[in-house]
Amino acid sequence: MTVLEVKGVGKVYGSKGKTTTTALNNISFTMEKGEFLGIMGPSGSGKTTLLNVLSTIDRPTSGEININGKNIVKLKDKDMSDFRGENLGFIFQDYNLLDSLTLKDNILLPLTLSNHHKVEEMENRLDKISRNLGILEILEKYPYEVSGGQKQRAAAARAIITNPKLILADEPTGALDSKSAKVLLESITKLNKEDNATILMVTHDPFSASYCDRVLFIKDGDLYTEIRTTGERKDLYNKILNVLSVIGGVGNEFA
Repeated sequence: MTVLEVKGVGKVYGSKGKTTTTALNNISFTMEKGEFLGIMGPSGSGKTTLLNVLSTIDRPTSGEININGKNIVKLKDKDMSDFRGENLGFIFQDYNLLDSLTLKDNILLPLTLSNHHKVEEMENRLDKISRNLGILEILEKYPYEVSGGQKQRAAAARAIITNPKLILADEPTGALDSKSAKVLLESITKLNKEDNATILMVTHDPFSASYCDRVLFIKDGDLYTEIRTTGERKDLYNKILNVLSVIGGVGNEFA
């Protein structure tokens, strides 16, 4: 089942008659349910712009973006919020947790706001996801009482608790040390495999991208190439480094 279909998407900043900048140029790709897709590229390549148009933060200048069969480019502004709440989950680099709420309440917040779920159902979802992410024992703590890695796993739990059609992760390991990053990536991979979660992750980090099933590379707003895993992370990691050596990017040590 196709969850995401991007067709000929372009994004141009500036107006006619003035200087314009093309951030995205005729980008097309699809994602199937349960896929873990990485987006990589050097600084200024257009990967953040792509994430912004996929997440409905910005609108493309041209093309279509179909999520769960709905062309989000045609959605009216007043319908965008409902669509995001029902179909998308977000994992941000800086966690975006509320310090005034416990981790439990932060995770449950999307369900509470939707007002469509019974308490028992919410608790059951919370228990399952928290166990998978290894944060069950710290749910009653506040964000300022736990580590950065634990905060990010709580943020991942919040992203998936609504059973979104698509999870969008923006540099999720960017603020973490290597050990915490590895734990988070293994937790996200577990969600992907065991819950069949569909995840699109934007990252500059080859180590993080090596956990993906497939990696797309963007250069100067164009889709440059893609590579797929053979089942061996180290093999995918080395392939990623080879591509980055051509288009530009930063590598780190595989572990």
